Amino acid sequence: MSRRGSLLLAVGLCMSLFNVTARAEETYQVTVYRKSLKGKPTHVIQKSRSVIVRSRTPHRQLNPEGLVSAFEGVQISRLLGLTQKDRSKLVHFVAKDEYVSTVPASVLIDSQAILAFKENGNPIEDRRGGLQVIFPTEEKVKVPEIYLKKAAFWCWYVKSIVVGDLSEGGLRPSKGRKLSNAMISRFDFVPPSVFQVVPVSCPRTIRVPFSVFQTTRPMNAEFLNGSQRELNPEEFELVLGEGMRPLPVHCGGPYALVASAKLATLSQPLLAKNLLLNYVGAYEGRARDND
Repeated sequence: MSRRGSLLLAVGLCMSLFNVTARAEETYQVTVYRKSLKGKPTHVIQKSRSVIVRSRTPHRQLNPEGLVSAFEGVQISRLLGLTQKDRSKLVHFVAKDEYVSTVPASVLIDSQAILAFKENGNPIEDRRGGLQVIFPTEEKVKVPEIYLKKAAFWCWYVKSIVVGDLSEGGLRPSKGRKLSNAMISRFDFVPPSVFQVVPVSCPRTIRVPFSVFQTTRPMNAEFLNGSQRELNPEEFELVLGEGMRPLPVHCGGPYALVASAKLATLSQPLLAKNLLLNYVGAYEGRARDND
């Protein structure tokens, strides 16, 4: 073999090795919140624990012909560490586009639903839904009929998962700010649309000037889906439950924002939802499970 041929062979072997290594190091991540909003609990999905299930997805866009595919992923109940004690809890899947799908933990445990990252041996690209909830329709497991038919439960582009609802200590004003009763007003808002089997009521809500809790102008706020937006605290009011408690996730929680009284229209639209407490301001008290 000529020197040129040897060189090309060596380059080819190196590229093959690089591709194998790249595939081996390929990781999939999802942020899981359970009990607390503190920190950024990002979970790297361990492919060594992955399983392959057969499923006929009800997505008309992704599977118009109703074909059965082999999906690879991790069992959601194992990923979240769900036990029989968690069966009464609700699990919220938050997508990149802020869509929220709610599924009872009991359904995820019994159906052995997975968070899939591969379809028929190939990584699921973003245009095909990215990380997504898959119920094994062609396996010997119990999947309630409504989940087999309603594609809305098969959340796409999953960025974070919330187990139950989250609660922190009570909010307190930022340093140098005072909160008076005159600043707190009752506020009734229409909660965001969340797909779930049994409608869950939302608590009575209040609104408080956002600037009381956040002195930085402008600020970089972060939401449950991982997105960030630059906001001016002076232009918004914080929506939360009575007693200064966070809202349930399906009600736009843990916190939501509306235009301040100075800027609000008669309809007082919900401008932002699922705002993280980490970026609201200081809080006190120990985190506790409020499921």
